[in-house]
Amino acid sequence: MPISALGYFDLVFAAAANSTIRTLGEYLTAARARPGTLNVGSIVVGSTQNLTAQLFKSMSAAEIIIVPYRTSPDELVALLRGDIQLEIEFYAALAPSLQSGQVRALATSGPQRSPELPDIPTVREAGVPDFDVTSWNALYAPAGTPAAVIDKLNQALNEVLTDPDLKERALVLGIDAKGSTPAEIDARMRSDIEKWATVIASAGIAKQ
Repeated sequence: MPISALGYFDLVFAAAANSTIRTLGEYLTAARARPGTLNVGSIVVGSTQNLTAQLFKSMSAAEIIIVPYRTSPDELVALLRGDIQLEIEFYAALAPSLQSGQVRALATSGPQRSPELPDIPTVREAGVPDFDVTSWNALYAPAGTPAAVIDKLNQALNEVLTDPDLKERALVLGIDAKGSTPAEIDARMRSDIEKWATVIASAGIAKQ
């Protein structure tokens, strides 16, 4: 039984700092001009990062090659040495490279700009209308938990998640700490199951 959301977090579309590609719009222009020549990296097939790349490819109508890597560090090394031109990864994994100046954020995946990267445009702003990938964490209770208990936990969580210190610490990890009603997070979960099932089927990813 859903209790409440805990936090929401976007993915970052990033290029190496020395790349000639300065914006996601430039990447899409190049990909459409030279179909099949530009790569985008993600981690393993079926991961959120990989499915985001699949959704980006289909919604942008750009013929790009999706290259899956075993780990986030492997993917970063490939980006820095030029094996891939774009990387899709969560902010927490990219933060050290962004802060050191090795990597440049081009866009974020949510419908609005991310609070941790407010100066970076969204994928929508870069030219892919309606694109939205927002990951989330939530708290659930065993089925059959009394409604009064769910309500009490929901109230407590929503109070805690408005604490300024907690929100600031979560933002360092790229998480927008925010609660919800049980119905809201249940609806999001069901919507996401339907959304990603369609992406998985379209990409021909075998069930594991």
